[in-house]
Amino acid sequence: IGLTYTLSSGRPYWNPNRPDSQFLADRAPTFQNLGATIAYLTRIGKAKATLACSVNNILGNEQIFGYQYITRDVREAVAPMAPRFFYVG
Repeated sequence: IGLTYTLSSGRPYWNPNRPDSQFLADRAPTFQNLGATIAYLTRIGKAKATLACSVNNILGNEQIFGYQYITRDVREAVAPMAPRFFYVG
């Protein structure tokens, strides 16, 4: 059984509305992620096997890595495709 917690300060991103002297001055929000893993070592026939289950972003935090500007006034968050990741294997 394992738990992981990741905390990272926001990454800088380019805002085209700022002057060139302030290149990469803006930062994305702080990144936080809580994950859990359960693994079980067993045998399947004569072979050793590991059964595992894992989930990331248990708390459901909004994960924003930066922003992409479509026009000067419209921006889109760069985020994962799904709010949580599940693995069973």
